[in-house]
Amino acid sequence: MNKKKIFVWSLYDFANSMVSIAFFLYFSQWLVVDRGVWDFWFNITLTIASLIFILVGPVLGSIADKTKNKISGIRATTLISASLYFLTGVAALSIPDKEFIATALFILATATYLLSFIYYNSFLRDLASPDKQGIVSGWGLFGSYLGQITAVIATLPFATGVITLWGAPGRAQAFIPASILFLLLALPMLISFKRNKAEERQVKISVATEYKSVWKSFVELVKIPALGRFLLAYFFFNDAVITASNNFPIYMEKVFGTSDTVKSYVLLGILVTSALGCIISGWIGDRIGLKKTLMGILAGWVVIFPLLAAAQSIG
Repeated sequence: MNKKKIFVWSLYDFANSMVSIAFFLYFSQWLVVDRGVWDFWFNITLTIASLIFILVGPVLGSIADKTKNKISGIRATTLISASLYFLTGVAALSIPDKEFIATALFILATATYLLSFIYYNSFLRDLASPDKQGIVSGWGLFGSYLGQITAVIATLPFATGVITLWGAPGRAQAFIPASILFLLLALPMLISFKRNKAEERQVKISVATEYKSVWKSFVELVKIPALGRFLLAYFFFNDAVITASNNFPIYMEKVFGTSDTVKSYVLLGILVTSALGCIISGWIGDRIGLKKTLMGILAGWVVIFPLLAAAQSIG
């Protein structure tokens, strides 16, 4: 394993997690709480971004597989998403009475951000042999959670009005510094990872043909019983987790009236334990298998969530 490349790869996850957690924590509250937009529309923005990813992502992945040029893809998606997140912050601070402009930019930024993972995740095969990919993936996720922790601490003074760039103090102030930190800390990977021209292929790409090929591959995949069940289970599993996490700040604000400072402390506690869990889970997964590890985690959720619901009812 190339430790330097693994560090830079993990640093990229650190960087993109900074911008994602800042917008996760503050954009929803800026739009729903500060600007009075119905929370349904916030969730619709995430749905639209996901639909863009679904429509574009598989084709970009297929093209990357054929051309073997991953670094150009991650450079483009990173630069575009960082710029769009930055412009979202500019719009939120400069024209707050036109929420739809910031929201449209946020949708495009989030969709492009998601597309960057098509290229980012594929580098794992270049960094470690199959028997070491679990632990390397764990370090990548560790970097992700560490980035989120850093972002919560770094953006809190902006969100609470201690530091104001321009315009009205408040949560929208956190968007621009998070976007800048994302780009600056992503640069080491974008610069140090080079194109492997010996592996690259010059192929003629037809977008229509790629869509047909992707659809045909999807149909063939879902015919495999085990894989079809896996995709269905992942859909319900992932949907539940994302829905709960994306609405966490709004829920805390509207139900409990929690301050942004307290929300940040709660989120920091979650992120610290998650970061440690990534390393431990990667180590366990390499030894007992990924399926057994995942089933153990799910079993823990089945026990913990009813207890949390009961505690809330008692409170």
